[in-house]
Amino acid sequence: MLGFLVVVLTVPMMIFGCRDGKHNVLTIDSYGNKSLPIQVKNVKLLVYDHEMKPSCYKNKVNIVLPGYFVLVGGEIETSRNFDVIKSGPTSLSVSLDGDNICLEGKSDMFIVPNSLCHFELASFVPVEICKIIQKKGTHTIKEIEEFANFNSTIELPPSPSFLGISLLEVLKGDYRIKVSIASEGEKIVEFSVPTGYVNLKMGMSEGDDED
Repeated sequence: MLGFLVVVLTVPMMIFGCRDGKHNVLTIDSYGNKSLPIQVKNVKLLVYDHEMKPSCYKNKVNIVLPGYFVLVGGEIETSRNFDVIKSGPTSLSVSLDGDNICLEGKSDMFIVPNSLCHFELASFVPVEICKIIQKKGTHTIKEIEEFANFNSTIELPPSPSFLGISLLEVLKGDYRIKVSIASEGEKIVEFSVPTGYVNLKMGMSEGDDED
């Protein structure tokens, strides 16, 4: 009888606990200055763990490393031509539970190297994608897939480590992430992950307990 009760109570949690396409959805939009020459609009991703299972924590999207993103929609509007391959310095502002990890492209935590907070766009984003989004026009995810021969399923690498310890295991919780990209000294786009510059859970597991 006890075993039967466990099954009865567990099945609804399995069905409704983390629904693919509902609880594991992450959206990205431009944040702040709406007059910047590149605007990110309703880019939508589905988030999965390393086994391609929907990744959530208490019914909220949760990024884990390693894992996967699947791009499913959205667009990027570029008002004039740029060359982000030649010049595309990218700066991150990242906080965890209110404490800064990266601040405007500089590390604010000794275990996090500056190279994780500031880098060239083309060193992170494939050059074929850069060639598309740097051109004037409205670029959809579908267009990027077709013309850049881009796989919408993106494999996320394991977490960076410090002295052999996974940083995401140590630094897990509620993140706020903002990304700013410049070209030849001009800020051209700024966006938040997720939309609205709100909390994003990273590295959480069902065994973790939040206060």
